[in-house]
Amino acid sequence: MSYIDEVIVQGVSTRKMAEINAWLTTHDTERHQQFEQINMDAAGGTKFYASPVWAAAFNYPPAALLEHLKNPDTWGNEVLMVCVIYDGESVVSCFCFDGSEAKGFRPTTECVW
Repeated sequence: MSYIDEVIVQGVSTRKMAEINAWLTTHDTERHQQFEQINMDAAGGTKFYASPVWAAAFNYPPAALLEHLKNPDTWGNEVLMVCVIYDGESVVSCFCFDGSEAKGFRPTTECVW
């Protein structure tokens, strides 16, 4: 049995996600896993995200992926949030970037989404 680690990135530009996917291309040569932008086509009606949302479900993600995503240098001056759901541990970790540093937190049942 393999565990799937899900990663959701909210608020980042298409250009920056292309850079992240390029990084994955060189670091995930076996599975070639990539982020995809989530769209509202299947939601019904006319709905729009306030900012872009990207997601990926990684089966055996590259070992360096989490550190790469937590590194402020990866994102430059982008303001965004990264959530990682570790299926094998039932743990959710989120990291907010304000364009200069990562501020990590773990959501609790009291978080408002």
